[in-house]
Amino acid sequence: MTRTETLTTPQLNRATLARQMLLARQHVSPVAAVERLIGMQAQEPRPPFIGLWTRLTALARGDLHRALHARTIVRGTLMRGTLHLMSADDDAAHRLTLQPMLSRTAIGILRKRAAATLTLSPFAPLAKRNATEVEREGEALLRSVEDDATTFDIRQNPPGAAA
Repeated sequence: MTRTETLTTPQLNRATLARQMLLARQHVSPVAAVERLIGMQAQEPRPPFIGLWTRLTALARGDLHRALHARTIVRGTLMRGTLHLMSADDDAAHRLTLQPMLSRTAIGILRKRAAATLTLSPFAPLAKRNATEVEREGEALLRSVEDDATTFDIRQNPPGAAA
């Protein structure tokens, strides 16, 4: 019978930091690092560069750029519906799991667009509001819906992604 060792809280903390390559820099490629982390937060362009630089022994300035342009690392929706860098292989594997959530989000945006369009239709009760009020309300409603749609589109098709 094999005895399983239970880690103390400090041991678990150190093991977590080591797994995340935060105790010592590692000599691995950017792709291997991103795969080991199962994605790196990439809402903004600069943090992934800094995150990899702090973890890798020999990260040259163009290494991440080359991996992104070669599509061995991609930027897409991952955890919590936010943008992350991940390997192309991981992206393909996770996409099947994420697709239902992405589809529900897209359908929700389309429903909001339809509701906004119907609200602004000529059949809406205009008698209670003047044209300026209707125009102002309509612009605000459409802007809100389009902001949601634009955010979703950017998450699905980040700038620089292949068309």
